[in-house]
Amino acid sequence: MGESRRNFMMKPGVLEVILGSFVFLTVPLLIIFFAPWPHGNPFDLFVNYYFVCFGATHFFVTFSIYCNSGNLRYFASDTKNIYLYFALPIAIMAFIFCFYFVYFVKQNDTSFFMLRDGWAESILILTPFVVLIVGAVDILHVQRQSYGVLQLLKGSTGLKFTDISKSLEKLFFPLMALAAWITFVKTLKAGDAQHWGSIKSSPFLDYVTAPWLTWMILGFAAGIFLIALTKLLAASQSEGSFRQKYSPPCYFFLQSVAVLLAVIDYRLYAVGAAMHYVEYHFLVYQRSFKAEGSAFEDAGSPRYRRIIVKTSFYLVLIAITALFTFYPQTLARNWVLTPVFISVFMAVQVFHYYIDTLLWRFRKPFYRQTLGPVYFGGR
Repeated sequence: MGESRRNFMMKPGVLEVILGSFVFLTVPLLIIFFAPWPHGNPFDLFVNYYFVCFGATHFFVTFSIYCNSGNLRYFASDTKNIYLYFALPIAIMAFIFCFYFVYFVKQNDTSFFMLRDGWAESILILTPFVVLIVGAVDILHVQRQSYGVLQLLKGSTGLKFTDISKSLEKLFFPLMALAAWITFVKTLKAGDAQHWGSIKSSPFLDYVTAPWLTWMILGFAAGIFLIALTKLLAASQSEGSFRQKYSPPCYFFLQSVAVLLAVIDYRLYAVGAAMHYVEYHFLVYQRSFKAEGSAFEDAGSPRYRRIIVKTSFYLVLIAITALFTFYPQTLARNWVLTPVFISVFMAVQVFHYYIDTLLWRFRKPFYRQTLGPVYFGGR
């Protein structure tokens, strides 16, 4: 019982960095955010690099999993998979690209592009609904990952956890996602952006953003949190190391604080997502370089060559994300590439939200067989 499996999450340094990202990224960013800087925030550049190196890269790095040769063969194995893994992602990305492209062009009067006003205006009518849906998917995506990583961590300890513990956690994270989305809606309603009339006057959203509803959700979530945390701590009575016994409750507590930040003030959403970004990079690193079919790992090649390949991969990844993050900011607002860069970046984000719901399904036989050795086999 006390012996943990020989697996990725229990490797020295993995949990320390994931949990430590709260201390060394989230907390400093909170201090930067709330500090009263009399002459402007001197750490703006640090915040920008934080988003590029951790946030933006975690959208693009998904392609290293998607393009795995073994995965691609599975995606093309039957009609249903072709629809789920190829047709639907292409359709989603095409829609998101077109939507944000038209929105940016019309908002900034980019006369270079000759858009028919009637068609463009009809697209803009969708603005509030698309933004609300993308925001909801984004928040839920983060909380689904928190739940999934918690289950992976619990399974890595070798300890026995009750079924009710899993059920409580499965309910807690979506509830907090809903509370954070309500804060997101309130933030939009309080803004003065154009084309938001349907949001500002919507009786449904007035009902959704009623304070009593947020407090009711938080009260229910708080009760679930306390019981779930108690259940996680109860497992610490089992025989095992300090790391095995206390890493799950510690992870659960810190991720709960992280999502609570977004509920308190949606401007803190990216700050609270620091652990999300870091753990995703760790999980993808293991899968990109260790899974069968990886284009980046050749066990027979010299160690120095594998290091060069990995280093080059991340340098290219950071360069691409920096290009899409910073380059549009340096262009004139009506320049031809600006809407293209922004629209591609948004399409990649939504692709990431969608495809991640499929790529980490351990309950699927294919993923159990391919991911089991990667995360639980000591590879």
